[in-house]
Amino acid sequence: MKPQLKGISVPTITETPLPDTFSQSQTLACKIGAVAPDAVFCTFALQGSKKIPYKRSGQGVARDTDPSDLYNAEDVWAMEEAPHGQYLGLVQQRPIISASGNYLVCLDVDMKHASGPTNVAIQRMAKYVKQHKMLTEVSVSGRGRHVFLWVSPPKEADQVLPKYKLGGGQELEVFGLPNSAGKSVLLSGKQMAGEFQEAVDLHELLMDWGIIEQHQLQE
Repeated sequence: MKPQLKGISVPTITETPLPDTFSQSQTLACKIGAVAPDAVFCTFALQGSKKIPYKRSGQGVARDTDPSDLYNAEDVWAMEEAPHGQYLGLVQQRPIISASGNYLVCLDVDMKHASGPTNVAIQRMAKYVKQHKMLTEVSVSGRGRHVFLWVSPPKEADQVLPKYKLGGGQELEVFGLPNSAGKSVLLSGKQMAGEFQEAVDLHELLMDWGIIEQHQLQE
């Protein structure tokens, strides 16, 4: 069953299908594509813990990859399966900007090297994200979270850092801003919840959550 995209309705079925790796990933990709028509996607294959991105012509996605060698939202919706691997990925090597000038950002909560309890700033962030019903998924490793949101243009170019180290092996990475590390984010679609909300001031949120304070303590 295909996910919805741009007003295309899908008939409901009474039986709950078994979880399908590709369809879960596709559902999230279509949700992103419905609000960000300029978004482009790749596909991913897993080799052990290694994530291998693919464009149409083969392995590897970079900042200089031609968008025509990637997939748009309509391409994604039409897929029956991934051309390479089992997952779709959101290409964030270059910023995705809305008509009103906001940036599509992915906050990547990285816990794969975590030792000890979840950092208090991550706990505050998780509570806020849940209360405001922001769009989230569990990363493919099962130990991290991705939060997708619209962000108002930062007041200064380097106001929001590409990465915040929080101690205990825990980090928060920011993808999608002009100074962010170029990356394609693997979309697992696992435990997907929430929706895109109004654009936020990300620097202000990072202050409120204590992310910036925790990062400064590590330095």
